[in-house]
Amino acid sequence: MAEEFGPDIVIPPDARDVAIWTEISSTDDSGVTIQGIKKDDTIEIESIAGICSFSGQTTGRRVLSVVGIVGGILGATTGIAGTAGKLLKSQASSIKAEVGNASAKGDGGGKRRDGYGKDVGGKEFAANEGGIIVCMPSARGPIYASEDNHLANDAKKEGRLPVHVRKEIQNKCFFPCREEGGEMSRKAREDGTLHILVFDSDFSDNAGSYEMRFRVKRSDPS
Repeated sequence: MAEEFGPDIVIPPDARDVAIWTEISSTDDSGVTIQGIKKDDTIEIESIAGICSFSGQTTGRRVLSVVGIVGGILGATTGIAGTAGKLLKSQASSIKAEVGNASAKGDGGGKRRDGYGKDVGGKEFAANEGGIIVCMPSARGPIYASEDNHLANDAKKEGRLPVHVRKEIQNKCFFPCREEGGEMSRKAREDGTLHILVFDSDFSDNAGSYEMRFRVKRSDPS
């Protein structure tokens, strides 16, 4: 199988378990897309690292995200060759250099959030912006942080639990949440394309990026 590299990748039809690594830019309103998702595939988040800020414009332009397959198993138990790690890391370093540093207070703007939407340096979570949103094939594209899509106010103290996601989009997306009762995986209800991006509505004044690792698991590759 050819190595997949760039803002979009395709899951092989006979894949059973695919490991994916991505650096998601806070200025990229498209994020990354994973094509070839099948009904009943499980999207499982393994880890999210990094801090982004959502006010105090630092870049002034869109910086694209990067994503690559880093390993996995095909239906015949053949290993999947992943994108070269050095290449991915080099691209990620370029993204970080271009989108600015949001890891230090006072550098890179305000409203600093980790990948789970928590206010860095504070005790609460953000309901209106920040963190990662995983948009399932049923969403038919990215879901942005419009007023209608903001999380309920209880999310600020309890975290981005499924119960705090607006009912209009509950079946279309999930917010990775490592709090008790949170959602770190989701099964696809239909075939299609997965979209993963930063949760926001105005990407022009952001800084920073999130490093994320996740898997696409298929119980039946047929």
